Amino acid sequence: MKITNIYVRRLKSKYTGPVEAYSDTCIVNATDIYPDFVRHSAASRVAITPVPNPEGGLKIVQDFLYVETDEGITGVVGPITFPGITYYLLNHVKHTLMGQDPMRIEYLHDIMYRIGLDQTAGDLTRAVSHAEIALWDIKCKKLGVPLYELLGGKVRDGAPEYTNTAGLPHDDNILLPVLKEHTEAGSPGVKIYSKYGPVQGREGIKKTCETLEKVRACIEPDKFIAVEAVCCWDYEYTMELAKAIEHLNIAWLEEPCLPDRMDEYARLKRDCPIAISGGEHDTSRWKFRQMLEMDACDIYQPEPAWGGGITETMSIINLVGAFNRKVYLHQCIPNVNAHIMAATNPAVVPMTEYLLTINEASQYFLQYPSRPQNGKIYPPEVVGVGCDVDESKVENSEIVE
Repeated sequence: MKITNIYVRRLKSKYTGPVEAYSDTCIVNATDIYPDFVRHSAASRVAITPVPNPEGGLKIVQDFLYVETDEGITGVVGPITFPGITYYLLNHVKHTLMGQDPMRIEYLHDIMYRIGLDQTAGDLTRAVSHAEIALWDIKCKKLGVPLYELLGGKVRDGAPEYTNTAGLPHDDNILLPVLKEHTEAGSPGVKIYSKYGPVQGREGIKKTCETLEKVRACIEPDKFIAVEAVCCWDYEYTMELAKAIEHLNIAWLEEPCLPDRMDEYARLKRDCPIAISGGEHDTSRWKFRQMLEMDACDIYQPEPAWGGGITETMSIINLVGAFNRKVYLHQCIPNVNAHIMAATNPAVVPMTEYLLTINEASQYFLQYPSRPQNGKIYPPEVVGVGCDVDESKVENSEIVE
């Protein structure tokens, strides 16, 4: 089998899903330290969420990767999170993979990694990740099996999936009823996004405490609360906030510092009364090995669609397990995570997340979306990864080459 064509298909339609998808107004951002760039973050370039339609309502435009072969089998992965990924797919990955045998996943993954040594993180690595997932999709379709079968087979039918509130405003009338609904439906816990950071100082800590007090009072006492800092805090701010909210039985503080500052993570891991998580912006087993050797986190959160693909994620999971730490996967493509969760050790990978607004948008065009059922995620029982497009949802599309 040979790869004969690689292209990106841009899908367009009116959008009827959740309208709050990725609102930066309710999330602290790393650029908040500069007055001219308050509330201006990487989230503003997310390419999967709906935007206003000039004709009224919302429209959604998403890119999907297609890898065609000479046997009529096509690998499909999407949606693509950032526009830069599409660029690298068409200007780097395509030239590397054309004419190659897609069944040689380990070989092609290493070739793509070695060619891109000048950029082992960011949109190039994300492009490699998407291409690698497409190769898995082709291999599954060739062999006639769901992805989890090629990852070793099921160790569990469904895996716990907690509620991520990204995109929901910090409005009690909106946020609290949603949290109550989903935890009562089986979600094991919730993740709340920080709206404040060091710039807001103690006033921000006070307001964060007020929000978390209301959340704790709203949900059942056996449900956990995690807090997402979006890489925007520092050691001092995190320690002060942690002491203020420790009584609320917070499960973990997520990405409290910029991802390259692993020494700061290690200090927090040592000193903070609340568990520390990180890793969603980190790539490769080698970076995670460095983090583990520094004892930087209690919980590690690789993203399969950003950090190297399925092969790399499985390596990271095994590595984290060898250090007796936990993996809570970050979630861009729910079907990919569902397959990985089904085939991995529950003691090492206890749960993943579901982003209420973002993942609804990211699965808008999918034929087989994965959504929480009684607080669990189940892989789609279809051949392949499960990112094939429901053509009835597509109003029009174009090929990007």
